[in-house]
Amino acid sequence: MTVTETTTGVGAIGSQDEFQAGAQRGVRGEHGGGVANGAASGRPYPLRPSSISWQGTHLVGSRIDEAVGTLDRVLEGLQIHAGSTVALEVDDSGRTVLTVLALAARRARIILVGSADRLGAPAGNHQDPELCVVLRKVPGGTPEGSTPPTVDLRFAFTAIERGVREIHGPSPVDLTGWFAQDQALAVYSSGTTTGVSTIVWKSGAEIVENALATARAVGYGPEDVLLPLLPLSGQYGSSVLMMSTVIGAGIACCRRTRVSEVIRTINRCAVTAVDAPPLFYRHLLDELERRPDSTALLDSVRIFGVGGEGLSGRLAEAFSDATGRHLVDGYGLTQLGNVAFASTESRSVPDTPGDGAAGAWALHPVDTFTIRIADAEGRAIAEGNVGRILVRRTDGASLAGADDWFDTGDVGCASGRGFTVLGRRGMLNRNGTLIPLAWIESRLAREGIEAYAVAVSGEVSTKFWLIVHDPVRRPTEQWRRRLRGLLPEDQWPDAVQVVGFLPVDASGKVSRSRLRGLATGLQNGRAARRRDPSTPWGRLRSVLFAHREELMDLVAAVSDRQTAQHDYRAMMNVLDQAEGELHLHTWPEALPVDVFMPRNALLESYAIYCLVPSMWAERVRLRPATGTERIVSRLVELSAPAAGAPLEYTTASQRDFVDEVAQEPSVVLFTGLRGNAETVLRRLTARHVFLYFGRGVNPVVVSADADLERAATEIVYSRLYNGGQDCLAPDLVLVQDTVADRMIELLAAAAADYVSTNGGRLAPLAKEDDFLRALRYLTENSAGLISGGQIDFPGRTFSPAIVRVDGQEMARPFEHFAPVFSVATFEDQEQVRDLLRSDFHRENGFGAAFYGGDPEIVRSMTDHYLVSFNQSLVAAIPPFEPFGGHGVESGFVSHRGRKVLGPVNITQTAVRFGPSLRKKA
Repeated sequence: MTVTETTTGVGAIGSQDEFQAGAQRGVRGEHGGGVANGAASGRPYPLRPSSISWQGTHLVGSRIDEAVGTLDRVLEGLQIHAGSTVALEVDDSGRTVLTVLALAARRARIILVGSADRLGAPAGNHQDPELCVVLRKVPGGTPEGSTPPTVDLRFAFTAIERGVREIHGPSPVDLTGWFAQDQALAVYSSGTTTGVSTIVWKSGAEIVENALATARAVGYGPEDVLLPLLPLSGQYGSSVLMMSTVIGAGIACCRRTRVSEVIRTINRCAVTAVDAPPLFYRHLLDELERRPDSTALLDSVRIFGVGGEGLSGRLAEAFSDATGRHLVDGYGLTQLGNVAFASTESRSVPDTPGDGAAGAWALHPVDTFTIRIADAEGRAIAEGNVGRILVRRTDGASLAGADDWFDTGDVGCASGRGFTVLGRRGMLNRNGTLIPLAWIESRLAREGIEAYAVAVSGEVSTKFWLIVHDPVRRPTEQWRRRLRGLLPEDQWPDAVQVVGFLPVDASGKVSRSRLRGLATGLQNGRAARRRDPSTPWGRLRSVLFAHREELMDLVAAVSDRQTAQHDYRAMMNVLDQAEGELHLHTWPEALPVDVFMPRNALLESYAIYCLVPSMWAERVRLRPATGTERIVSRLVELSAPAAGAPLEYTTASQRDFVDEVAQEPSVVLFTGLRGNAETVLRRLTARHVFLYFGRGVNPVVVSADADLERAATEIVYSRLYNGGQDCLAPDLVLVQDTVADRMIELLAAAAADYVSTNGGRLAPLAKEDDFLRALRYLTENSAGLISGGQIDFPGRTFSPAIVRVDGQEMARPFEHFAPVFSVATFEDQEQVRDLLRSDFHRENGFGAAFYGGDPEIVRSMTDHYLVSFNQSLVAAIPPFEPFGGHGVESGFVSHRGRKVLGPVNITQTAVRFGPSLRKKA
């Protein structure tokens, strides 16, 4: 069937017929003053924003004309004239808005890019720019002799942002000539599905037409102030910029990654319309939950627009509940512009039979487009059935090169109330069964599950992977049970991967190409040929597999057998998932890597810090911790022939090693105490990229509704692994008071079972200080000692000690590297939330494991901790994800004098900072 929607006019914007009759004359220059006039209505169409605001600068009226005039004289000096093709690397601030206006006033062809590096990539329909203008600091400065030549235009904004007025009066901004051009503005498609972007040129008439159609559909007017929280280089962001220009609305800009700054900007600039991807609104809800008073600061906003990705019903409902306002879903394509929107008045879920609607809101096309839901041959299909989404102009003119209907590549379904986009088209043929990937994603979204269906070529057949985004990291088996209750058996995934974060591309969308790369790499790590010595990863795995007994014996000699077996399995798990990691974060350039090896989890740490980086590094140089030289030297000896880069082993003192590292900029990996890390960091240069993997108290919270047996077993394993010497071991066990006695019994039994299974011993404590500090702690808290604590002098340890604590030991728990369980009780979930959000716990926030309890409270902890729900942190965190908490003690990345707190992944950090490391300070 064909779905159409009648036009709803808005006061200041005339109809499309009026625009065609008169506005075209305006953009061809038949009317002066920089406006396009609607002949029938007589209403002017301003071709300039009414206000531009960003980071303390606010321009209105003639001040905008003055600023554009200032930039115009600079551009004239750069010999930019009518017909010049200029690439503009946007900075998503008011500087971008003004530069676009100035370039348009000179009738230049404008290519918007998020990064100038993109200009060298093949994009199709490409027109090489004569100049690239950048608006932000380029590490190392703008390169000389670059193609195209690069000009840093920031100097031109000094006077503008300081409020210095022009001496001579401004001339009105005149964009009529630019809007008359066949090639006015170019943007790159996101390449969300394929990973390959293409460049799309738009004429001035197309820009104006789509802006006016959008304004009529949504209700934008010149009295609005628009806030785009997405890249201005993409389809969605550039459409907001053009909207403000065409209808004369105000536009505000701010850093979209800082939610608190966004809220301040909304309040300060009286923003009336926000446009953002779903991911931003999730972060906004988290912020409003933490600071409910901030909700009142959003009162000026009447439209919260959503684009870039589909809007899930659960997110829309949660937003409505929290703010009393609705999210307005939208649908667009780079080739066409904005295509359809949901109602701004109320939520309207299509009455689609079955599960096809997936909880999304009904969309209605703008009045310049008609939508058809069609079968494979392009024939309209009945309501409620899933089909291809086709678009055609209402006036019958050709569209984006299509003679009739334009195929969007998306699938959806329709009802009498509108249509719903289910996702990108894709069907997986598995053993003769067709699996509709978009339908599955949509079906799960209706249940509040954010999942991404990926088809991966296996050794024998194509595999169906489902990547589930779960910030609290529930166990995979729990997700499998739930998925099997929602999907037909022939549509069950072959593999389920739970992730705590999602990769986002420059447009603010979830990067499906990187998720596909993750799944492909993980599939290769599970394949029967994963130890094939003809492949780089296979060589490493085969060498370490062949020497597995020797490696476990080496670890067991300084620890215990159970620790050695776990450490070996963890090392191989890192290597099995490493290819997925490199696809997920993308491949870094070749950089030198220097490693201060930790003392614990030696095999796993060696794989993370040395072997995985060796696949992209220029070289890896490592220094072992004292007492681990024999194991590390043998690891290097065995793996060096199979590593991807040279492995350099040194036994120099730490002072001498730091001196060596300081000689050449490199990626530096350090694990240990923060004080030691700061000492090393002070001796390095600003060009080093320093990754600090720190510490934390890792509380475990056990609520009354938890599986107590599972909780006890996993807590004990996490605490007693390597005799208690592990950064993920819990230093505080919080148990709800109604089950505390039972939980303590289970902990004691599980600890006894662990020791018995381990041959009646625990790993010796490697550092005498750790041993003595633990004994002092047990002495000072002897009144709460329930069981254990008997000293084993020959074994340099003691039996697992369970201590009940409260007060100071609960508020500021002691971090042990010993077999000590500090148990405290709580009455309700709010008490736990308040405790874990206290200053001490936040500063020392690393990981937190929750067994049972309120999922929403658990979710609220994800901005402070690495969280797991109903499983241990060890089991929950895959090696390809960023590791660590958000506290200053838990870890950071330092580069060029700036520290970035939060979870750290080595590959991800090398990709982010590697290019800067290569440039001179």
